[in-house]
Amino acid sequence: MKHILVVRNDKIGDFMLAWPALALLKQAGCKVTVLVPSYTADLAHACPYVDGVILDPGKDAPFELQKELLAAVSGAEFDAALTLYSTWRVGVLLRQAGIAYRLAPAT
Repeated sequence: MKHILVVRNDKIGDFMLAWPALALLKQAGCKVTVLVPSYTADLAHACPYVDGVILDPGKDAPFELQKELLAAVSGAEFDAALTLYSTWRVGVLLRQAGIAYRLAPAT
């Protein structure tokens, strides 16, 4: 089983639009963890295709919270990351976390 991190840390409606992708990953036998903001957490926990939730404190969060996010992502030992909303900060986070296979739009 592959452990996949799916990043959708922008708008709540866009997270809902990601459910079909989450369903396909789950049907393929993947363990699916999502990285979402706190206001999306309840929906992420309710999603039947999600096995785990990591909260993104946001780009303006204090350095200590950013370090905790990196530790959480690094510690989960993901096989791959699928970023559905691409930002420089998330790209750097996933690289620093040691996720070798990272897929994201080129924005």
